[in-house]
Amino acid sequence: MSGPFTRQTIENWAADFAAGEGASAFEPVVREYAPEFLVPLLLAPCDEHDCEPGELGEAELRAAFVRDVAAVALPGSVRVRVPDVCAAFLEELERAGRLAGGRAAGLALRAARRAYLDAAGAPRVPVRRAAPKISPNDPCPCGSGRKYKKCCRT
Repeated sequence: MSGPFTRQTIENWAADFAAGEGASAFEPVVREYAPEFLVPLLLAPCDEHDCEPGELGEAELRAAFVRDVAAVALPGSVRVRVPDVCAAFLEELERAGRLAGGRAAGLALRAARRAYLDAAGAPRVPVRRAAPKISPNDPCPCGSGRKYKKCCRT
């Protein structure tokens, strides 16, 4: 178990972030829910590794993000903003000198957005094809002048 005041410290950091300038770029409803998912982001790995928040690394934060933060019940409009809010929170902690590598960890959380949304059960957005489908009898897009079925089609 982490130190006796770890939970209180993390809750204070999350509340300060949600009420301060760090979260001002986010909608009020997102700021309202922020402490609910920011506290487990830091507290779960602290409890698991028996350390203080300032000692956490990128791997521990990413694992907690996908496992513990994804388990928090949130409205859909808030859930899609969680990776950005968590990243901004970690960047703010680094600026305040509370967490070394907060910016890098924030980038890692943004990169783990799909894993987080999958773990949280968010519906997938269908991928739309930007260009029309190429038919076998269309000219090849490579510019050879031959039909696609006789040129680059594999």
